[in-house]
Amino acid sequence: MARPYKPKRGDGGQLDLFAALSGGAAPEPTAAPPAPAPDEERITLTPQPAPQAPPKKEPASAPASAPASDPASDPASDPADSPAVRTARRRLTPPSKRDLGGLADRVSEAWHQSQRGNRHHQTASHIEIPLGVVAALTMIRQADEKGPDLAEQIIALDGPNLLSMFRQIWALQWIKNPYLIDAARPLSEWLDEPEDPDPVTVGAIRRVTRAALDANLFAYTGDPDPHWRCEYDVLGPILTGLRSSGASASLAEVHTPPDLANLMASMMSIGDLLLSELTQGRPRRIHDPAAGTGGLIRAAAWALRNEGVDPSSGSWAMVDIDPIAAACCAVNSIVWDLGPDVLVHCGNTLARGDLVDQAARRRADIFAYRDRLLDGARMVAGYKRALDLLERTISGDALCP
Repeated sequence: MARPYKPKRGDGGQLDLFAALSGGAAPEPTAAPPAPAPDEERITLTPQPAPQAPPKKEPASAPASAPASDPASDPASDPADSPAVRTARRRLTPPSKRDLGGLADRVSEAWHQSQRGNRHHQTASHIEIPLGVVAALTMIRQADEKGPDLAEQIIALDGPNLLSMFRQIWALQWIKNPYLIDAARPLSEWLDEPEDPDPVTVGAIRRVTRAALDANLFAYTGDPDPHWRCEYDVLGPILTGLRSSGASASLAEVHTPPDLANLMASMMSIGDLLLSELTQGRPRRIHDPAAGTGGLIRAAAWALRNEGVDPSSGSWAMVDIDPIAAACCAVNSIVWDLGPDVLVHCGNTLARGDLVDQAARRRADIFAYRDRLLDGARMVAGYKRALDLLERTISGDALCP
């Protein structure tokens, strides 16, 4: 019989964005996890894949013609679908695996349809942009259930303010989780460009944002209890929907169905295995050398919580040859609240066997870099406060009641 899981209350690894941006306390930086022990053993979830023959090339499809002008292309221009109606629909619709597939379809459709006829930068193939949009949204949640609807606040933002919001989400998360956000850089690098994307791409970003939120994204990723967030991998189906079949075949990309992953994790009795190792003081790391977007890791964390074990008490490692999939693993680690000791690396497990060790060294370097930056920022803030006090003292303001 499964032991009851007692969820941790608190931020669960996510950020209350608008509270953080409205003068509240800054996110507390996490300390760097210790380096893996030399005698660490690994519980491997995915068998080593066999080399595969290169896929046959698919014939190039004819370019799609640009759609006619649509007065409803503005995400906020449909008067029949009011914010109040959308909010009620989202709050009354429980999440389901079937609807999760529909969410992925709506995001993919919103991106590709909005990109038709884009002659500015031809970003239609840049699937990291819509994935980065959804990934950023998975890391925030509604602060007050009785307050203004977070989804409607975001939908109402214009292009520049929406891009600014996404930049702040990634920046705030970097302060707290610098290593995982660095591992997720393929999903956010497009926001680091000196200039904003072209108008057509900005419009596509707004459409993707609304499509994800209207499809009830926060029902899957916004629950304060990580046990419920751990039931779903939102980014995996979206990556599959955005990527062409030829690209997926070239990467030998096959995502394990969630129900099968849950069954495998349950059959392994992973909770009892990890508990016995922890009580005996022997370090163990749950490792997936061909992780995709982390589906088997999600199932393992889900099984642990069903056994009453907090996944953050363990150590995790994910490796994948696809940089975008590995980036999704990093974001999912935050959404699923896997704890501080998570390693993510992009590389070929068949070619090198030390990728997890490489990831551990990089994590130590990134945390040290983050700490140096924060120390410098605190020093600058201290100097500014001292100068301000000195100026007030000289001018006499500090002596006034």
